[in-house]
Amino acid sequence: MEKQLFVIKEGFSNTYLVHGVAALIIAGFSFYISDYLPFVFTGIAILLFLAVTGVEIDEKNRRYRKYSIICGMKWGRWMDFSENDKVYLMLSIETMTVFPGGHAFPLSVITPTNFYNGNKSKTITYDVIMENEQCVRLIVNDFSRYKDAQSALRSFQRAGCPVRNKVAEKISENRKRRR
Repeated sequence: MEKQLFVIKEGFSNTYLVHGVAALIIAGFSFYISDYLPFVFTGIAILLFLAVTGVEIDEKNRRYRKYSIICGMKWGRWMDFSENDKVYLMLSIETMTVFPGGHAFPLSVITPTNFYNGNKSKTITYDVIMENEQCVRLIVNDFSRYKDAQSALRSFQRAGCPVRNKVAEKISENRKRRR
């Protein structure tokens, strides 16, 4: 019997980091309101910090979902796809400049003169993107590990979707150019 549900566990991906920090800030201010409220918000923050994310691909029924698990409860919305949908694996690099005041702006918006490289932040993700028959593109997931993105791509291929790994194509092209 073939495996029907393919699961990619990303683990602790910090998806709810901002929410957890907000809960900690509320916990700090709630000391003035109540004796037990800070502990409630601190508990909520800990649960948000320990959230686990991943992707499930139902190859037989042709559907996928990005899921989250908090406190043992898993949720996420199932999205249908067909064998006519195209799936791409692409590299995404976002570079931000962080200014002394803590503000961050994309480099494409503001490029200040930098005398050192200490204020730049780079985020690299491997995006699995699905394009439907109307040429509408949806990001299935932005993986932090290339191996996980490749696994998702293979799963969509087993489900009958045409796939294209643009990251592997670029690596191959660069190797040929170096020879």
